Amino acid sequence: MKQYNFSDELQQVIQKAETDALNKGHQIIVPLHLMTALLELGDQKVEYWLKIHNIDPGKLLKTLQEALEEKGNQEPDEDMAISPQTREALRMSGIIALESQESEVKPLHLLLALLYEADQELSGLFSRLGVSLSSLDDLIYIGELKRSFNEDKSLLAQFSVDLSELVHRRSRKPLAAEWSITATLLEVISRIYRNVPLLVGGPGIEKSLLAEGLAYRLSQGEGRLEEPRVLHVLTDAMMSQAKDPNEFVELFRQFLNEASEHSETILYFDEIYPDFTGSGPLDLPMLLKSVLRQGILRIIASSKRENISLILDQDPFLKEKVHMIKMKHLSPDKVLTIINESKKEIETFHNISISSPLALQAFYLAEQFFNTGEIDGTLQLMDMAATQIRLKARTKSTRRMRSEDLYQAVSETLGVPAWRISGDRRYYDSISEKLKKVIVGQEEAIESVAEIVTTRETPFNLSPQMPNGIMLFVGPRGVGKKELIRSLADVLFEDSERISVFDMSRFEEPESLWELTGYADKSKGEMYPSTLTRVLQKYPLSILFLEEIDKACPDVQRFFAEIFRSGSFTDNLGQISSLSGVTVIMTVKAYEEKKKQLGFTPDSEVDYDVDAVHSGLAALLDTEIMEIIDKVVIFKELRDKELKKIVQRSLLHHLKERWDIQWVPEDKLLQFLVEQVKAKKDKLRSMERLFQIHIFAPLALALGRMDLTEREKIVLGHDGKDLTIQ
Repeated sequence: MKQYNFSDELQQVIQKAETDALNKGHQIIVPLHLMTALLELGDQKVEYWLKIHNIDPGKLLKTLQEALEEKGNQEPDEDMAISPQTREALRMSGIIALESQESEVKPLHLLLALLYEADQELSGLFSRLGVSLSSLDDLIYIGELKRSFNEDKSLLAQFSVDLSELVHRRSRKPLAAEWSITATLLEVISRIYRNVPLLVGGPGIEKSLLAEGLAYRLSQGEGRLEEPRVLHVLTDAMMSQAKDPNEFVELFRQFLNEASEHSETILYFDEIYPDFTGSGPLDLPMLLKSVLRQGILRIIASSKRENISLILDQDPFLKEKVHMIKMKHLSPDKVLTIINESKKEIETFHNISISSPLALQAFYLAEQFFNTGEIDGTLQLMDMAATQIRLKARTKSTRRMRSEDLYQAVSETLGVPAWRISGDRRYYDSISEKLKKVIVGQEEAIESVAEIVTTRETPFNLSPQMPNGIMLFVGPRGVGKKELIRSLADVLFEDSERISVFDMSRFEEPESLWELTGYADKSKGEMYPSTLTRVLQKYPLSILFLEEIDKACPDVQRFFAEIFRSGSFTDNLGQISSLSGVTVIMTVKAYEEKKKQLGFTPDSEVDYDVDAVHSGLAALLDTEIMEIIDKVVIFKELRDKELKKIVQRSLLHHLKERWDIQWVPEDKLLQFLVEQVKAKKDKLRSMERLFQIHIFAPLALALGRMDLTEREKIVLGHDGKDLTIQ
């Protein structure tokens, strides 16, 4: 291992962690000791990194200190060791420093290393704070950095996972070890003839689990192999390094040569016909023929049902070697049986009781909100909830998991209120009232929005795979469309910024569609990720705002109609995103020149003609996008009374925000501001500019002429020309 030069500050952290562990009689220094000492140091760069990643340093430190206290004190013992994760974190901090061309290893380097190498205890603490370490972008890059720095530069180390080593390091038996299909795998791989198992189908089973189960059974001496080694081949990683298929083939052959040095190696491929971007599926069976013919390696592969004919049409040698294992989709009863058996490990580890009905509830929640597979997703959810319960508990007695614990775990993982997860109807019933407190003069629009959101998020939704409501907002400029969207985000997610905005004026040409779908040209080394994939994967539950959808070309409009109808989106790089938790809102603005076309008649007693609005929209939008819309929400022109109320509320908010005293805007001033708003094209969106010109600029000058600091009340008026201050 390379030697690293720890800074004085970092040496203080390490020394404090050792001292704290020694004083409490802890025999092993774990990442919790280091992380607590690190936060107590109060390093500015560490705190800044945490803040920009939406982690409160003070709250985190308090959580760490509480967890340390819960470990309790033991009899001091001079013999002290450090855990493997602690040792690896210290080593990793040195790697980060070296790769950053720093002369010293500093506290920030250790923070990143601790987060990357976090053990279950530390991960659970962050999960309790609603932070998923796996979602932090910086840690992904550290993983790549570690891989590139690793002294073992072999292709096997770069492009495979040693499942035999993995199951050896784990203390538990793999989930699939006792499955009958794993026994079939073992039987086929142990033959002399027809010994290449091909797993086909099985949408309900994570096929890599079977390979882990096989590795475990082989490690227990089953089968006919003396020193078996099962490697999961990472063909995706290999393809990402190759510029073209020819380079991949050469890299793959070198990989096989290295694997062949161990005579009892079993290679597992999760797709025997992987798609090389821009070039179609690669024919790995043909590349594997030579090693199979010589009997050097054994192969396990899986593939989609549509690729069966590709295998069957191969030459006679491959047809004689392959044994197809058709995997049936697991029934819900079978999945739940597996989950109930697997939950015992979680119960034992966390000293917690999980009833079978609660495991069933976890299954449905994971199916609805996570995309990690039925079994894995359910177990991960129960593990997160159990971790939070254990960390909060003040007693070592067995606790019982409740529904609220599951709701809270999903809530913190997705960053949404728990009532959205539990489906508490009291909150849904109050949506319209909450919105009306913020939005003035658009009662009908608010009722329509609340109705769509409420009816979509119930068991009676016949299309749960589709977005949680697809609405089209149409109306004049500056009447509250965007304000309603922000307010809806605040009500649904307690975050008015949880909105992904796409300006549709950027998609006027068909060629612009690639920005949404992504683009890759390996021959030129160019790759452009999908912007839509990025926002959908960042926030599984959010508002997708397509601003001025009428400006997008028909191809783009049909693209959105298609993915809304299917409820999922697969970009050109193969990444799949779900839209089932997304609320879609599109807008069409009735500019002055389009008001008549869209049926708006602001000069009459009737604000708009409903039939004319729909007729106008049909002329502007593609038929497919019109057919997929749940509700056209029409916004009316605001009258003077409504405008005055909005202006008064907004003005008082801005005034109190800057000087918290009693402000009294007179009616003449409010009426003057209303006339100014009506004269602007942007209407209400021009308010802040008007406030600055007519209110705050004169107030700033007044501060130089009179002392406002001791006043409890200020009356603002207007003399027909200027602002008056009393």
